[in-house]
Amino acid sequence: MGALDYLLFDVRLDAEFAPTCIDRALGGVFDVANYKPPALQTYYVGWPGASDSNSGVDEYHSLLRISTAAAKPGAGRICLYPKDYNRDTGRAVITSKALSLETIDGTARIFAGEYALTWTLESGATSTYKAARALVEAVFDEAITDANDLFTRLALVGSYGGSGDLDAGTYYTDGTSIWVRTADSRDIRSDSTLHVSVTSAFTVNGGSDFYVDGVQFLCATYGVKVARSAGLTPTFRAKNCVFGYSTLYNGLNAEGAIVTVQSCETYGNWHDGFNYYALDGQLSEAAEIACKAHHEGAAGDHINNASTIHDACKVVRVGERGVSGLYYDTDGYPVADVNDGSLSLNYGCSAWGAYSGKSAWLSQCSGEGGMYLFGCDASQETVERTLIANSNGKAYTRRCRGFGNNYASGGGVITEYPGLGIPRIVG
Repeated sequence: MGALDYLLFDVRLDAEFAPTCIDRALGGVFDVANYKPPALQTYYVGWPGASDSNSGVDEYHSLLRISTAAAKPGAGRICLYPKDYNRDTGRAVITSKALSLETIDGTARIFAGEYALTWTLESGATSTYKAARALVEAVFDEAITDANDLFTRLALVGSYGGSGDLDAGTYYTDGTSIWVRTADSRDIRSDSTLHVSVTSAFTVNGGSDFYVDGVQFLCATYGVKVARSAGLTPTFRAKNCVFGYSTLYNGLNAEGAIVTVQSCETYGNWHDGFNYYALDGQLSEAAEIACKAHHEGAAGDHINNASTIHDACKVVRVGERGVSGLYYDTDGYPVADVNDGSLSLNYGCSAWGAYSGKSAWLSQCSGEGGMYLFGCDASQETVERTLIANSNGKAYTRRCRGFGNNYASGGGVITEYPGLGIPRIVG
């Protein structure tokens, strides 16, 4: 299999080119949950009465912090009570551990927000509140959502006189304090829906073998950062997770890592949703199965995407037409795979809603790489171009729909897949 040995599944296409992921080792339909690391000792976090002085061995003696559970001798599985966690209780750096993080009967949300702010009404103001806080990366308002049902991201203003009201929906920071006025000018002194983001919440690095299920990673520098370190490559697997509202970078950021995500979603991130780079000579190798990534690129610089690979990395995306494998409404290209040697295999995925002048799909995969699209969709109604290949990028299509306005330039090539070459995982 060569370049695709990292995959745990094969892709089979039926007569209509609808894909199914078949587990290579176990047979049957692939489920990433079958590849969580073996659980040596289970620890529980977050149940009522949680304390780090507890043993953590059951729900009745649960620990307060994820980081405390991860540091326990023999920890192999952490069960989370379904609730919200802040940067104190939810933040963790997982280094060279075999560990799974799972919720029980619900969803856990991990925020990177400051959890102990004391708000006071500013002098001369009716709806502007002040709190002591040095570092602030962003402010999100969960109580007021936009037309896409996403948290409102408050606008940072460049100056404030220190008395009277800010404009509605803005905030200001001078490096020691923060002032906020929500869009609805409400009293925030006892408000749990305002999230002041200050740091990265969750990192997986070194030689970790990490699995996570049912967790939302929100309002952090990255949603989750997975990175090679100390010469070791981490493996990251996720199911039913969300990576959203990053403050400075990407939702799921992989650097020299092996990644498999299934039924996961990214949205509202500053840069990309799913993003893969090489690091220290190690390529990132990824699989996105039945995922969604949308409304990315809050930075507003028109270059950020729903899913993207760089640096000769590899990705396989698998969806069900119109149901999953959906990449849309971004401030750049919904799917953009770039750089010499990068390899992108896409089955049954759909992309639409690019920034003006961009396309639903972009290939700059040159050299030994290329973008392959089997049974994929593009909506010409929401983009000026459906597929662009430039910078010597290559794109191969088969049984795709809606690709009515493709464009190749700068040595780029767009052609029908001839049935030979790299996609050997098709059964």
